[in-house]
Amino acid sequence: MLAGWGTMTALTLAMAVLADAQEATGAKGDSILPETNPAANQSFDKQRGIKVEWMLFDNFEEVVNNSHVILHGKVVEQRTVTQAIDKDVPLTVSTVLVDEVVRRMAEVTSVSGRQVKAGQRIEIVELGGRMPDGSMLEPEAAPVLREGEEALFFLRSQQIDLGGQNAAVKARPGAYHVTGGFQGRWAISEGQVHPLSTQTGHRGFLDDFDGRPAEDVFNELRKMPAQPQLMPRTQ
Repeated sequence: MLAGWGTMTALTLAMAVLADAQEATGAKGDSILPETNPAANQSFDKQRGIKVEWMLFDNFEEVVNNSHVILHGKVVEQRTVTQAIDKDVPLTVSTVLVDEVVRRMAEVTSVSGRQVKAGQRIEIVELGGRMPDGSMLEPEAAPVLREGEEALFFLRSQQIDLGGQNAAVKARPGAYHVTGGFQGRWAISEGQVHPLSTQTGHRGFLDDFDGRPAEDVFNELRKMPAQPQLMPRTQ
């Protein structure tokens, strides 16, 4: 079991590795972080689960106020990297084309290094992904994103925190992870939002939002007062 994923050292380390790889190669770091074999798709239907101890929040306001940016976007590209955390656990890096920045709590950047706004791209780093044998290894409560998926994302950057301090570790520009694991990813379908927590059976305070018009949710988020909170850290 991986403890505290999405908030703790594991993802910080992963992003540091991604950043170092980018610096070393001037691109995506493929020579340092090898991708899985794209030819090994014959086992596409095989799927394995990872048990993760998520750092969760107790209410909607905490999810919002612990997110550096909340945006509406669509996954347009993906790649799987290995050996960033553990040789047996891959990471999926999803490139998301931003449709709208709904709420921002800090100065956050796109992969280009410019401020995040509509039309730019960011990257979401998730635990799990395609294995060399073609099987999919992913958390049971939060399956990795799929190309073409549209969603409302509540995101945190490892470059900054809500107190305005730079993170000690160098992070890849424009790279984020989802706030609260499955709590911060809401699919958008036919103009309605569907929190992943509800879809995966983790019922709770986000269920009230399931099926609501996306634009109504966006408007509610825009009106919420800013009350920055620092996410709790484990020892």
